[in-house]
Amino acid sequence: MPVRADGVFTVIGPVTGPGPAGCVRCAELGRSHALDLPTAPDTTSGGVLPPASFPALAALVRHLAAHPEASLLWQLDNRDGTLTPRTVPIRPGCPECAPLPADEPGSVRFTPSPRPVPRGVFRQENRLTAGPSFVEAAADPFFGPVTALGRTDRSPMPLVSAATVVGKVREWGFGRSATVADAERVAVFEALERRLALRPHGRRTVLRTSFADLGPDRAVDPVSLGLPDPEFTGLSDACVPYRPDLPITWVHGWSMTRKRPLAVPEHFAYYGVPARPETPRILVGNSNGNGLGNSLEEAALAGLLEVVERDAFLMAWYANAPLRRIAPPEGDDLAGHLTDALARIGYELLLFDATTEFGIPVVLSLARQRSGRSPLPQVYFSAAAHPDPLVALRSAIVETAVGAFRRADRPAPDAEERHRLARMLEDPARVRRLDDHIDLHGLPSARKLHEFLLADPTVSNPLPYREVLPEPPEPETDLTRVLTGLVDRLAAHGLDTVVVDQTDDWSRGLGLHAVKVVVPGTLRLTFGHLHRATANTPRLLTVPPLLGRAPAVLTLAELPRHPHPFN
Repeated sequence: MPVRADGVFTVIGPVTGPGPAGCVRCAELGRSHALDLPTAPDTTSGGVLPPASFPALAALVRHLAAHPEASLLWQLDNRDGTLTPRTVPIRPGCPECAPLPADEPGSVRFTPSPRPVPRGVFRQENRLTAGPSFVEAAADPFFGPVTALGRTDRSPMPLVSAATVVGKVREWGFGRSATVADAERVAVFEALERRLALRPHGRRTVLRTSFADLGPDRAVDPVSLGLPDPEFTGLSDACVPYRPDLPITWVHGWSMTRKRPLAVPEHFAYYGVPARPETPRILVGNSNGNGLGNSLEEAALAGLLEVVERDAFLMAWYANAPLRRIAPPEGDDLAGHLTDALARIGYELLLFDATTEFGIPVVLSLARQRSGRSPLPQVYFSAAAHPDPLVALRSAIVETAVGAFRRADRPAPDAEERHRLARMLEDPARVRRLDDHIDLHGLPSARKLHEFLLADPTVSNPLPYREVLPEPPEPETDLTRVLTGLVDRLAAHGLDTVVVDQTDDWSRGLGLHAVKVVVPGTLRLTFGHLHRATANTPRLLTVPPLLGRAPAVLTLAELPRHPHPFN
């Protein structure tokens, strides 16, 4: 029974012995990750026990010796003598408690099943995650998986953040909703999604080889995923130049188009996997295409819509073509409230039709300062995709309004920071981080980069969304039919849809499933202009003229391809 000091706390347990769930190693790794401390696999952290805790400690140890409870840990607060029991969750991959099964082609088969939902709603009911007990179980500062919750007061609607830590990577999920309780749940869902997207938690990666050895029948061609543009080769140490005979690690996904397993580069499917000499990184991934849902089908639908949304946004941005304006929906209370809230701090809300050849409604939204001399960030962009155009429109407005308020609430950049950002306009290769993309476009001098959206007077007048966006389909009562219908739409344009199941046992126990959706050939979101992936995506050149946004097929040399402003 390990006992150790941890600041003002004394930590007792868990009881060790043959076969207990949630062992000492799980406890120490969980505590270290939650506290963002360095970890060693076979040691426990702590200092000298305070003498004042000895009486309570001795009594508790005697009790536990007589009544051992495996995987239960006690936290003794030395300030007031209170004891708090905590259940130690099994750490995925723990060699004693939860050795992960190998990632094999035969373990990834995905045969979609009917998933009934209320008419037009794409979320299934789940009683295990419906109440406040779900947030309480997930948000544990001692073990996680969510280590902290935060609320933002200065927002036009409830906004909650949720932190999660995997290894040395800390990620945040954000929830926006009509109530604080709902916003907390959404934030926790997003944090869990990010956590499972960072590293494999459900299967152990075992395949290390080259694409040349696997071939297109067994693996996704890395070139089709969007490799960094060749002009930046050697300027970033985040990845190495790709060649087909380069051995890398792979995980398996299921091609919904070809009905077969396909290997995907591990660091593309899990964007937090560290680069090592024996497992080099050929591109820099992120959470693009990740989804969490109450079934694999629901998660895959969410992930696929995100792929479509990001592809459409980047298609519009990099093609530098004007888009048709959309008027805010009349009579919509939420849209009206958020539009008014933005106006109060000097922003006008602009909405655009970014729908591509797939015919799935995509709305690009922009909050722009009316005065170019305002000290607040000049612009904030977002987007949303959904088969129902009104849902896409409202989602884009929510994302933009809440995001604009978040950025406006930050301190204004000082002179040194403004100088750093201004240099990015002259040398886009200096745009290295996610925040650089947003902050650059917050400068008044960067307004010229998005003026193309309004350059064509024939498309600059806003029209009702029903006259611009594709008509909504008949309300569906089975989200699986919606998913397979979207997969078929992409297949009609020669695109494969691959689903990588990222679910771990903890999430599965709550009826939750996580996936990474991969659609080779679509434009993928990248952060850091050096990692821009446009040179190997032919659709960027052919789709704009197909949509009437360009007079002819383009060449890369004709496109300015400025750093994007997407968050």
